[in-house]
Formats: sequence, structure tokens, C-alpha cells
Amino acid sequence: MLKQLLNYCLKLSVIVLCLLSSGNFAQEPQEVSEEEMAKNLQLIVETMKEQGTDFQTIIREKIEGSKIEPIFKRFPNLYLFIEKLIESEEALPKLYSISSAKNHSKLLYYGIFVLITFFVAFIIKKIQNHRLEGMISRLMAGVLRFLFFTGLRIFTFYLFFQKELTPTINIFKETML
Repeated sequence: MLKQLLNYCLKLSVIVLCLLSSGNFAQEPQEVSEEEMAKNLQLIVETMKEQGTDFQTIIREKIEGSKIEPIFKRFPNLYLFIEKLIESEEALPKLYSISSAKNHSKLLYYGIFVLITFFVAFIIKKIQNHRLEGMISRLMAGVLRFLFFTGLRIFTFYLFFQKELTPTINIFKETML
């Protein structure tokens, strides 16, 4: 049965890929180069620094009263992380480049991967619900399934966009850990 399921998922992914590549979804979007984006961001940051703007103060003002304010109160290093992210010459432009035209096919493949994992997780859930008895065992199986597939999606996203995510991860390590 598992072999049939995997075969069905493979056929489904091929069909989806063919449909996406034949329609308007496969057209390349307009591209703004990473260098151009970096130049624009640095110009904005330099202008704000010349005006004597403190990034942490601006961040605090924008977050004050919002739903994420308790997270920032619990983890005050987030202010420093965002400030370093804004001031970095390569972190934001590389994050922006994930959505650029040169990564269009990577995003498409990652989207297909996510759809397939949702489909596989749904089928595994149906199979497990018929085999498992008791609410606690079903709940534990659901939590483990969620953690596994979410971790798999995050890891795959990192593998697809490792070059673009590395500067941000380095800033995160520097400020948060």
C-alpha cells in the first residue's frame, strides 16, 4: 500500500509540474538585481543614520501595542537581531533574492514539495486513524507527524536556499545564541 501511495504521489507531482510549466505560472517575473536591492537598502540605512535615527527605538515604536509585543518583551535580543539585519549589507538583499526571478524555479519546486508533503501527511493520518485506538495515541501520532513534516519542510527550505539564508542565520547566531 505504501508503494502504491508513493507511486501515486510521484504521478501527481509530475502532473502538477506539467500543468504549472505549461501555464502562466512558469513565466519569469520582472527581476530586480540583488546588487540594486542592496544599494537601495544601504542608501536608506545611511540616510537614517545621518538623521541620527536609532533603529531599536523605531522598532520599539512600531511594535508597541501590537500582538507580537509580548514576544519582544520576553526575548529583548530580537531588537538587536532586527537592527543588525537592517544594517547588514548582504542579509536583507539575499533574503529578498529568494523571491527574485533567478530563484523562481526553486520556489516552484519547493511549493510542489510542500503540496506533496501535505498530501502524504493527510494520507498517513487517515491510515493511522484506522490503526490506532484511543485518543491519546492518536494525539501523540498527530503531534509526531506534525513535527516530522514541519521539520522536513524547514530543512528542505534551508537546503533549497542555503546561500540566501546564511547571512541571516549568522546574524541570528551572533545576536540570539
